[in-house]
Amino acid sequence: MISPTLLLPLTLLLLTQTPTTHAKKFNLEWFTPETPADVFPNETASVGDKISFEWTQELPHNVLIHPSGDCNVTGAIFVGDVFDETEYVIKETDAGKTLTFACDVEEHCSTGQIVHFMVAANPAASPTSSPVADTPTDVPPGYVSSPVASPTSSPVTSAAMFRGDGVRRVAVAIMVAAVSLCIIV
Repeated sequence: MISPTLLLPLTLLLLTQTPTTHAKKFNLEWFTPETPADVFPNETASVGDKISFEWTQELPHNVLIHPSGDCNVTGAIFVGDVFDETEYVIKETDAGKTLTFACDVEEHCSTGQIVHFMVAANPAASPTSSPVADTPTDVPPGYVSSPVASPTSSPVTSAAMFRGDGVRRVAVAIMVAAVSLCIIV
């Protein structure tokens, strides 16, 4: 039998656990397309997703991010050039942007070794509006009002709520509380 005094710390511990992430991993076979049918399709990713670029050791390739969105190398950011160790993890600063990855070896980019990743906007980083308190114009003397938030134009959710982690943790806390009530009674 679990002591009721231990259930409260256990419940709090469960509620404060770091939510799990649901990052995807993209494994791209990084090659120079032979035909137009072989070109890389556009992809959609989220913050935290990992993109792994892999190719055979015998073929020279590299991976760079092209801010231009095409094969223009101006401002290109080097990602890697090792056939089995070139990876990129989508960062918070990439949210809402399109990342273009290309190979700058010889004419590889111009022959189709380029891929675009549309990164989803981070819902917690860009609230649509902020709550506004209702303030009555005629307030009787001595009356103290507590601020009441008006609804926002659209709900603002944190990334944890969007994934359902918050709901899961609340459900676990409710179950633990119910079990503790059963033990006490």
